[in-house]
Amino acid sequence: MAYSQATMLRRIQFLSDAKLSALFLQPDCSFIVMKKIVLFLTLLGLPLVNIAQAGAAEEARVLQLHFDKFRWMATEQLDSLGSILDKRVRYIHSNGWVESREEVLENLRSDKLGYRAVIVEEAQARAYGNRSVVVVGKGNFQVTMEGKPLEFKLLYTEVYVRHKKSWKLVSRHACKLQ
Repeated sequence: MAYSQATMLRRIQFLSDAKLSALFLQPDCSFIVMKKIVLFLTLLGLPLVNIAQAGAAEEARVLQLHFDKFRWMATEQLDSLGSILDKRVRYIHSNGWVESREEVLENLRSDKLGYRAVIVEEAQARAYGNRSVVVVGKGNFQVTMEGKPLEFKLLYTEVYVRHKKSWKLVSRHACKLQ
């Protein structure tokens, strides 16, 4: 039995359409299943909204802590400052000088380094998950180094990590702006 080419194409098209229709009319792809899929995808997206909201709250909290840190340095509130410095913090100055937690506190206590004023021109915090926040800022730092007044315009990056329920500064790096 010989079929014309047009007849063969019509039969192939009919079979394809029939299989596609059958596929979408099967119980597996019914309206109820589609509703369940939409519900599942919606519920899957809800934690992402909560994470974004939590991230914004953590960013604001750490940004305030960042400003408090500068105030504590300028007013020599070393207990408050010490409470946010991680035991393994690396505090890197614009000239390459690296201080540990103990050195930061001791140098402020002994007036080897003193912060007279820190004027933050801009600062932005970005949360990465719920355990780390990076602060990038720019400011004018008025300090004394062994009694000699100095002033620097700096760009800096600070990394804060949540330890249990409190935030700790784990790294700080600054560079001079010309």
